[in-house]
Amino acid sequence: ALQGAREGTVVFAEHQKKGRGRVGRRWISPRGSGVYVSIVLRPAISPREAPQLTLVAALAVTRAIGRCCHLDSLIKWPNDIMVHDRKVAGILTEMKAEQDTIGFIVLGIGVNVHDVRQDLPEGATSLAQETGGAVGRVFFARELLSELDQAYRAFISDGFGAFHRELQALSYTTDRRVSVTCRGRAVEGIAHYIDRDGALVIRSDTGLSEKIFAGDVMLVREKGTR
Repeated sequence: ALQGAREGTVVFAEHQKKGRGRVGRRWISPRGSGVYVSIVLRPAISPREAPQLTLVAALAVTRAIGRCCHLDSLIKWPNDIMVHDRKVAGILTEMKAEQDTIGFIVLGIGVNVHDVRQDLPEGATSLAQETGGAVGRVFFARELLSELDQAYRAFISDGFGAFHRELQALSYTTDRRVSVTCRGRAVEGIAHYIDRDGALVIRSDTGLSEKIFAGDVMLVREKGTR
C-alpha cells in the first residue's frame, strides 16, 4: 500500500508467523488451515468513519459463512465472528491517514477453516469443526471476496446506515454485560445497541449511556451465573 498498490489489491498468506489481532494479540495461523487475507482499500471517507468498515467487513464474513457452510454466525462488536459462542474469525483494520483524509486502509481477515479443536486457543472454533465436514478454502475465499466487494460498494454508495438493521440483528454483544477497555480506561455495563454510526452504546449501572467507537470488549459473567 505504501508503494502505491491500487485499491482492491488482495494478498493471501498460506500461513503467518506473526499474525496479529486487536491490541497486539497473536492470531494463530497454521499452514493450510485457514484463510488469511489482507485487502488494500482507498475509500473517500473521513478517518472517523473508518471503524465502520470493520463492521461492514464483519457482516460480509457472516454472509460468506452462511452461503458456504449454512451456519448462523454473529458479530461480537467490533471485529469477532462467533459460531455457537466460539470465535471463528477476526478482523483487523489498520490505516494511514492525515487529519481529514485517508491514504489507505488495510483490511485484514483471518478465518479458521480446517483447524482442529486441539490446535485452537480456548474459546475458538473452525468452520470444519462446526459443520462436521470439509470446507474448501478456495471456495470460501471466493465467496468471501464476493461478499466483501458487494458490501464495500454499498458502503461507499449508500453509507453505513444501509447496514444498520442487519448489524443489529446479528449482534452477539447486544443485551450482554460487557467491559470495554478504551484509551486506558474500562467502561462496564449492558451493551444496549449499535448506533447508526457504528458505535457501541453501553448503559452503565447508574443508568447513564456512553458511546464507544473503538475498544477491546470482554463479556462479563453476571453474578450468580455459572
